[in-house]
Amino acid sequence: MSRQTGNLSERSVLAVVYDVHRRRSSGVLEIEVADQRRRLHFLEGELHLPGAHPLAQRLAREVETVRSSAPGPGSVDARRRLLQLVERIAGVVVEWRSGVYRFEPGADPESATLVGPLPTRRLLMLGATLGQSAEELLNRLGGEDAVLVAGSDPEGPGDLLGISPEERFLLERLRGPMAVRQLLSEAHGSSLETLTRLVQLHSVKLIRPAPAAATPRSGGFDGRELDGILVERLSERIRAQLEEHPIELGEAEHRKVLGDLLARFGGLDHYELLGERPDASEGAVQAAYERIARQVHPSHAARLGLAGRDGALRLLFERVTTAYRTLSDPESRRRYNEHQLIDVSPEVDPASREEEARTIAKAHYERGLAFSSAGDVHSAIQLFEQASRLEPRAEYLSALARHLARNPNWRERAVETYRAALELDPRSAEIRYEMGTVLEDLGDASRARVSYAAALSADPSHAAARDRLEKLVASGKVASAEPSRGGRGLFSRLFGRR
Repeated sequence: MSRQTGNLSERSVLAVVYDVHRRRSSGVLEIEVADQRRRLHFLEGELHLPGAHPLAQRLAREVETVRSSAPGPGSVDARRRLLQLVERIAGVVVEWRSGVYRFEPGADPESATLVGPLPTRRLLMLGATLGQSAEELLNRLGGEDAVLVAGSDPEGPGDLLGISPEERFLLERLRGPMAVRQLLSEAHGSSLETLTRLVQLHSVKLIRPAPAAATPRSGGFDGRELDGILVERLSERIRAQLEEHPIELGEAEHRKVLGDLLARFGGLDHYELLGERPDASEGAVQAAYERIARQVHPSHAARLGLAGRDGALRLLFERVTTAYRTLSDPESRRRYNEHQLIDVSPEVDPASREEEARTIAKAHYERGLAFSSAGDVHSAIQLFEQASRLEPRAEYLSALARHLARNPNWRERAVETYRAALELDPRSAEIRYEMGTVLEDLGDASRARVSYAAALSADPSHAAARDRLEKLVASGKVASAEPSRGGRGLFSRLFGRR
């Protein structure tokens, strides 16, 4: 970028800053206002503060915190503090409405002491709407009938604060031309909030007026997006599942999971979004979709205190559904892999494939344990099922049965799963004991007694099985003794000397 000079009454300071930012130029922008000189320092298009500036140390601290924070409440607080700092600086800059400016490109004498970068794109966005009413914002967009579309460079020069989920929702809707009126009816939050976001996105060319010949969409999705009817049907199905079997993830943990996905999903491919490998089977894709869709369903917004964020959750749900639809159809999946340059592993010999299956099964099993520890039993069950299909092991099947048994409606299935585990490990006292407890819960005292007795036969020191059996007999639900040779009763045969 070459040297530039001009008058702020003819060209705003934000327009000059945007030009430097867009071109990723380095240099010093000097502003003369009322006989006072102010300097803005740029390195590759990003604003920096001199080390001696009163806000420099605070900026350095907040930038480092945002960069190093893992997704979660700490990261949200750090971003909020940095955003407040940027808004404060933007409020000062926009007041420079008169005077002259001069941009000197090249090496900055103070570059060694500069602190930053300040999120420059966000500063430009905030400065574009400070102090403006809803009417003023609407007029800047061209009125409710104005048709907008996402810019050809959907990201452009970014910054540390990135794009918010609410802004991504609007950008997603504007993949095809859409009238402002339609956007206001679809977006969640007040009209002022939506208009503010639209003007801010427009100020950094992330959206623009659609060409005159463009036909606005009446809503929903164009050919590049999901079919709205199918999305609604899937959404209703997941909603019904959640009503029948609510997610068992704690609110704090659930908010953390959603915060992580909302922060990252824009940069994830379909496989990463579903948490599966490129060679995942259709069944694995289906199970992954069911698990993730339950977690991100927009109906969670109210329960988790995320009022106003259900639009972002809806966009996330749609992206997850897009991933599922693409990867569950072989031809769509092939085209997607080619377009994304995703390497699909070549055919391997049976021994290697079996080893890979064992590795994946173990990973699913361990993830299932993690979900179980977090309280998400439904997701744990799906992962244990996948592990058991990939490598039938008594350990995986018994874990599946144990979690199925938590739901009274699934206890019969749990018993059948325990039986499958016993076929693989017939001498397991623990599996027989656990199956006995489920049979007892089902009211089948006779079969429960047999299961406890078999557990003690396999391991006479199994104290829990012994205690259960004694209590079961004492309850009178089963016979306390059975005739046998030598008059030995049930307890005598089980616990007495031979």
